[in-house]
Amino acid sequence: MYNNEEYISEQDKQKMIDDYKKNAEKRLFQGKMIVYTLAILTFLVTLLSNILYSFNLFNIIVRFAMSVALIRGIQWVRWLFVATACLSVFLLVVILPEASGQTISLLNLAIIIVGVVSDILCITFLSFNKSVSEFLYDQSSK
Repeated sequence: MYNNEEYISEQDKQKMIDDYKKNAEKRLFQGKMIVYTLAILTFLVTLLSNILYSFNLFNIIVRFAMSVALIRGIQWVRWLFVATACLSVFLLVVILPEASGQTISLLNLAIIIVGVVSDILCITFLSFNKSVSEFLYDQSSK
């Protein structure tokens, strides 16, 4: 049988290779931006909630270390982020209806909404985004 590669010119092969490299670089950059954004956003939400509610330096240090580890591409930290985000969303879904009889300030409500949105983004991007997977794999192989 004939191989289709025999009919592809060297220029076409080179163009396909260049296109692949360009797309790979684009995916790595997108993954990097998503991971950095999620790591920084979750750290800032943790910092803000700790400052406003109950200051816990250990919690802040752990979240900072987890954010740095995520950026460095440590895979188990990725899944720890996803697990904690799932737990956080679940707890807010369970707790928030029980608190509906109580008065919640606009600031508290805003922090809750930002926290839930960041958790949902964290779950979605860290679990399913191919660019994030490629970036984290690239980081872990360095």
